[in-house]
Amino acid sequence: MNKRANENGAPRWRKLLIVKPTSLGDVVQSLCVPCALKRAFPDRFVGFLVSDALAELLEGHPCIDEVVPFPYRRLKSGSVFGAFRELRARLRPGGWDVAADLQGLARSGIAAWLSGAPLRVGYSDAREFSRLAYTHRIASDRLAEHAVERYMKIAAFLGADTAPVEFGLSADEEDKERFLAAAGGEPPVVLVPGARWETKRWPAPFFAELGRELHRRTGRRIVLLGSAAEAGLCAETARAIGPAALDISGRTTLSGLKAALAAAALVVSNDSGPMHLAAALGTPTVSIFGPTSPERVAPWGQERFVVRSGLDCAGCYRRKCHTMPPPCLASIEPERVFEVCMKALDGRG
Repeated sequence: MNKRANENGAPRWRKLLIVKPTSLGDVVQSLCVPCALKRAFPDRFVGFLVSDALAELLEGHPCIDEVVPFPYRRLKSGSVFGAFRELRARLRPGGWDVAADLQGLARSGIAAWLSGAPLRVGYSDAREFSRLAYTHRIASDRLAEHAVERYMKIAAFLGADTAPVEFGLSADEEDKERFLAAAGGEPPVVLVPGARWETKRWPAPFFAELGRELHRRTGRRIVLLGSAAEAGLCAETARAIGPAALDISGRTTLSGLKAALAAAALVVSNDSGPMHLAAALGTPTVSIFGPTSPERVAPWGQERFVVRSGLDCAGCYRRKCHTMPPPCLASIEPERVFEVCMKALDGRG
């Protein structure tokens, strides 16, 4: 028998490095892997390599023993060799047995190789030649699988059960209290009108109409969340909603974002990182899909609150559309989203 394998065929390991540098939503969904592994092997060491911009999100996670910052800011500034030299210096003393690349891109494949782990596992359909860094490849089809199911294949390869799916995230209670105080004391409805792709953004006037109706029918405050780059969009939406709106876009840390999403009564979002974070925190989450596929990236466990177009072009994955806003989103009326929101608030669906 292979001395590196257990009787069930899973490799022997004591110290694992999970490699998932970016993006927010992907990192959140990939947390199912350390949760599954710690459930199966509570005494083993699990490290997580993540972008320095996202490291705060994972600090204190109950299933992660060490957060290793990936020098992503330095990499993006153009200092490619400097970034990877810095990364190698951080990783090599780790004594990793296994590096699991959940990203499947050149930078993550290089990171897995730089770890010095003798066993490096990734996906058979990984991109940008990252497969060359692996010693083991897991059969996968990223175009046909939900991201969580894809991530869990790595957990299964390493010997863990794939159910239940857990993410292990929580928000600081004091942060939640501060957010609720700013929002008027009661859990508000949070709207996330932005998204990294412009083609994933449901029209801002629709978000405003939805916000006004949700406030009218529920009496809840409407909070606008977004990045600094989305502050203009959020401000425009807040003005259109009126006095019931509170715009805190561009003013939250990752910890503050967690607190706001965890304390909300409901989150309504485009396909975005905050959408996945809200769902992972257990907050009812209504998600609006246009060019991306909910079969692949719907917020896990809240698929029943997905709103999508019935147009044939939906799910095209294009970042540019000949018509803006894209017809797949422009055809989703606020009344339809409102009905799903009320079901989510009532615990139905």
